[in-house]
Amino acid sequence: MKTFFGLLFILVSVSARTQSTTCESYKVDDDSVTVCTSDEYKSVMRCTGDGSKCTNTTRRLADEEESDENLRKFCTAGIKDDCSELATRVDVRKTGGSICDQDYFRTHEAEKCKKEADELKLNEEVVGKWLEREEAKDTAKRLELCDKKVYEKDYCDAFKKKQQAKAQSQPAKEAHEEPSH
Repeated sequence: MKTFFGLLFILVSVSARTQSTTCESYKVDDDSVTVCTSDEYKSVMRCTGDGSKCTNTTRRLADEEESDENLRKFCTAGIKDDCSELATRVDVRKTGGSICDQDYFRTHEAEKCKKEADELKLNEEVVGKWLEREEAKDTAKRLELCDKKVYEKDYCDAFKKKQQAKAQSQPAKEAHEEPSH
């Protein structure tokens, strides 16, 4: 009987530790992304279109405060929730300000303020690339729906003109931004 209860205890302990895991796969540009979430962990595997290179990022969900570094990793991997969180942080820092906005702190806490500025610049860069990808996907979807005549013709004509104007202004802007040697 003692053995039976001991075995039962082990079985209950093992089953209590068993986690349910759900996975979801989708495409980001040409890469394939698989996100798996369990009770404790979230893992993202991103592979190039030809499968020649894969990266895997895993984090514990129990961590209260996500570091900006973790959010950048997941944002780069194409996880929308984490990119939204990082974008929110960028906006809050831009609009909410920082003690480093004050001359006194910039002078007396120079190292801390430089680190904060570098962190914000990295976040803006990653979020900017993500926003560009999201805008490109949205534009493609709208153009597809226009071609299928889901949207009204006037809206589609105006949207297409706006996209053409944007495309024509991009090369001029990029040529202007190139550094001269």
